[in-house]
Amino acid sequence: MNFKSPPLQRRLSQPGYISIPHGIPSGPIQTDVSQVGADWFREVRTASTEAIEAMLKVEPDLVNCTDASGASALMLAIRLGHVDVVGLLREHGANIVECAQHANDQHASELVKAANGLQASLLAPAEFAERLGRFHAPDSAVGRNALTYAVACGAGNAIIELLVGPRHCDCASSPLDRLNVLDGLGQSPLSLAVEKCNDAHADPAPASELARRDTLSRVATLLALGARPDLEDGRKRTALTLAARAGNAALVDLLLMNGARASGGEMPHTALVVSALRGHAGLIAKLWQAVLKESGASGVAIGQQAAAALVLAAEAGHTAVVATLLELALTHGVGWAPAVLGEALDKAVIRGHASVAEYLLSHNAAAEWDGSKRLRLLVAAIRNEVPVPFAALWRCWSADVLPFKARRGRLLLAAAAAGADDVVAAIIKKPTEPTTVRAALDAAVERGHCSTIRTLLTKAPSLVEGANGVHLLEAALAAGQAESFHLLRQYGAGLDKVAPQNLVPAVCGHWHLLDAVLALYVDPAAVMAQALTEIDSAEGTRKLLELGAGNVEHTQAVVTAIKYAASTGNLPVVELLLSSKAASALRDSELSALKSAIATDRLLSATADPAFARVLELFDRVLDRRRQADS
Repeated sequence: MNFKSPPLQRRLSQPGYISIPHGIPSGPIQTDVSQVGADWFREVRTASTEAIEAMLKVEPDLVNCTDASGASALMLAIRLGHVDVVGLLREHGANIVECAQHANDQHASELVKAANGLQASLLAPAEFAERLGRFHAPDSAVGRNALTYAVACGAGNAIIELLVGPRHCDCASSPLDRLNVLDGLGQSPLSLAVEKCNDAHADPAPASELARRDTLSRVATLLALGARPDLEDGRKRTALTLAARAGNAALVDLLLMNGARASGGEMPHTALVVSALRGHAGLIAKLWQAVLKESGASGVAIGQQAAAALVLAAEAGHTAVVATLLELALTHGVGWAPAVLGEALDKAVIRGHASVAEYLLSHNAAAEWDGSKRLRLLVAAIRNEVPVPFAALWRCWSADVLPFKARRGRLLLAAAAAGADDVVAAIIKKPTEPTTVRAALDAAVERGHCSTIRTLLTKAPSLVEGANGVHLLEAALAAGQAESFHLLRQYGAGLDKVAPQNLVPAVCGHWHLLDAVLALYVDPAAVMAQALTEIDSAEGTRKLLELGAGNVEHTQAVVTAIKYAASTGNLPVVELLLSSKAASALRDSELSALKSAIATDRLLSATADPAFARVLELFDRVLDRRRQADS
């Protein structure tokens, strides 16, 4: 080939030639590839070493040029597996630590930071997703340097060639300098290799066994070549932290054997804390021992990590991890601050992890909780607002509640509402305010807890006497609790000092209890007729009329009910009442007088209330039908 060309200065200014010997260019970059650029990358793709060497002799700076996708010739050779070309480019000074940038992406640095969670993206969501996908495409070189790109491509031989092959005099002074550099995505070759190993570890398919061995071997190779196991990536995570996060025991062992520090990394990114958060109970003892070994077997050194691990594991609901941490602390004489155990219990309760909460309670985790906080948890547990078994809490804390009247009262109300007879019985053995017992009885009646009702009435039988007994009967009827109603009657609840018809409205919606109410009266029809004025629903009115409340002998009660329903504009109820036997027995003049009385008593004009106007129209229609029938 003839490589006669314009001077290098002009040639590098042509589209497609981007020299990056000193870093990524910051200005706009054209994406058209010149003929020489096309020739250069074609020879690299075909691994034509002789042609490549000839071109580099003419223009040495071609070695660090990038194409429109941001990849250099070295990266292209790595992706295609051309190890000989990789070595040749390295001999001619190819830079292995500069990061590739897509030629058309002027927001690359901002996008990298956003992808790593270091800042919010300023791009529209769709554009951000598209460009982020460009970063994470399997063969994408964007943001990578040659070493991390080789790891991403799984090019093991290329990695070795880059690190131990011939080096140009302008390159880094040692392999260690090149191996322990983060790329534009905040990853080192080792951290990326660890993530690849974790991906293979997470794949349960039998066919992945080879990938697991290969990726583990690649990590071992990087460690042998001088990769620092404690180098933090852009998110302050070490290789050991990444392995522990994935629960990769084999990788954890390999890293520990090669000098990784279990106590390395910033909190909460230490391996012990991360494995606890992820629920990898099998790694806890191993990492605990490693931390102790690093600190000279001092139990104090592990305290901070252990405390953070315990709280996070409890919040995540990892019972096995919590149990392991508590057992290890006991074995190695590590004392827990009471506040730590209390915080772990609090997190478990809030998140609803019952088994963790029970385990912590059995280890006296609430030793430092005051009585009011324990009472709040007891009340929440008995109400099923938290999934912690109340029985376990009651066994631990009953002695903290029973001696205090205010605490007893609050818990009595919750226990009566929940039907917890044993708790109710234990509380009322102590002096208790009568008003509190009465409120507890109301709660038990409304919820139909007959056993609790018996327990409370045995303690205070006078609660069913007089008006309070009627109140309890009404509460049972309103709640539809037939068993509570009959039980109260057995204990002597009567109808003294209250109008009997007031019980009937209480059964609205629970008409199966109406017979039980009417059985209390000598003249049930009269009771129902009196109750018509208290019923607002058409269903209730119809039910009472069917049972005789609208008979002729109850005309006055029906007229009163009509007036009441008309005054509220309750057209369906008025219509039902006007169709009753009692209303039919009224003369036309009496019906007209009733209409006039209703209109006179009405404070608002008919024009201001369309519903009331329709009631008056209903009277007119009834009167018209009567006149037509008479004629």
